[in-house]
Amino acid sequence: MKKINTPFTGEMSGHLFFKDEYFGYDDALYAAGRLLRLLSNEDRSLSDLFSDIPRYPSTPETRVPCEEGKKKKILQKLKQHF
Repeated sequence: MKKINTPFTGEMSGHLFFKDEYFGYDDALYAAGRLLRLLSNEDRSLSDLFSDIPRYPSTPETRVPCEEGKKKKILQKLKQHF
């Protein structure tokens, strides 16, 4: 967000970050309020507003359980291997 100076960005996990009119960090209630404000000023439905936005495939986040004390050693082995 800072690097490319954009007013809005998001993550695959669903976190949304706003720079304009706010502090620039993730806040679900603020995002919901912004969406409600947008919808209150539109005659179109939410699905109509998003109908021309392309849909891209995404993969789910994969989390592998690992004890905290073992992470560095495993990462070092992966770096050596790859």
